[in-house]
Amino acid sequence: MIVQPFRKILAAIDFSPAAQEVTDWAVLECQRHEADLTLLHIFSPQAMNLQLPEDILPSSMELLGRLRQLAGEQMASLAAGVLLPEIRVHPVLEDSAERLGTAIIQHAHTHGHDLIVIGSHSQGVIGRLLLGSVATDVVHHAHCPVLVVRTGSRETAGEQAGQ
Repeated sequence: MIVQPFRKILAAIDFSPAAQEVTDWAVLECQRHEADLTLLHIFSPQAMNLQLPEDILPSSMELLGRLRQLAGEQMASLAAGVLLPEIRVHPVLEDSAERLGTAIIQHAHTHGHDLIVIGSHSQGVIGRLLLGSVATDVVHHAHCPVLVVRTGSRETAGEQAGQ
């Protein structure tokens, strides 16, 4: 079997403290393969289904609008942090009612990505059993290879690249 270089790499971004680490590893892979980079954040209104009275929170539409604005700003900031002109970066903020892992896989498949880079948070065995894991979903169901970045690992993408 001949392994082809990756041409379109998708980094799944969740805006946790690990988002920069995931982005760095995706950039490293883009450099290695001369690939394009998509930074994808799935905006899931169900994930923030807050059951609080309206007099405590702003209206749902106002809150969703503000969260989309903040997410857009974060995506722009991550994209601007890729200082390599040879890498074309495409920040994407996508609404989805699907489970996060399913939405990431569908986006990657629909847009022809051939590698997904995703972070894995250390939540322990019980956390994975009770809550599930987006990274585990993606690894088990993706149509393409998946690079799982164990966030907070000792070696960063920059150290791996010898920088």
